Amino acid sequence: MEPHVHNPIWRLDIDLNGWPNDSVSLGTHTENLPGLTATDAETLIPLEAGLQWNPRAFHSLDVSDKFLVNGRGDKTYYQLIPLPTGGLSQHEEPFTKNDFWVTRYNASEMSAKDLVSYITPPKSVTDADIVLWYKGSVHHHPRDEDGEVVNGAWHGVALLMWTGFMLKPHNLFDRTPFYP
Repeated sequence: MEPHVHNPIWRLDIDLNGWPNDSVSLGTHTENLPGLTATDAETLIPLEAGLQWNPRAFHSLDVSDKFLVNGRGDKTYYQLIPLPTGGLSQHEEPFTKNDFWVTRYNASEMSAKDLVSYITPPKSVTDADIVLWYKGSVHHHPRDEDGEVVNGAWHGVALLMWTGFMLKPHNLFDRTPFYP
């Protein structure tokens, strides 16, 4: 068996404070040179789209609800942060050309291979019921432990592969819950 890449794609229907009124921003971190300062920005994603992840910019998708705030009145949101084990691959299929996708919720839209058609034409995802899609990539270099070729056909499974993401809360509490 030849080395190859698997691309799991997660569909995340994130409903903060209920399903309406959610929006998504692209979180970006920029190092200001020369010097030791940096700038963080959240750019609103107004329409359904496919987006690239840039690890050097610490990209994240930041999901918020316009009415959800913590005890201090600060906006609460969740950051979708990739946890790749290598570079994110792009294959020939159009849905693999982007690392993130943002779509408006539609109960019939469940297949990653149809993502391009889901955003054509793009609909507003501002203060809406949104769905995030994240594509991870796993490099599978087959090992003897994974299986063997028997009579010209592969028999086995890939038991040890890992990729994922983190949903990190931001301003969920008005102070740390670990001490007063």
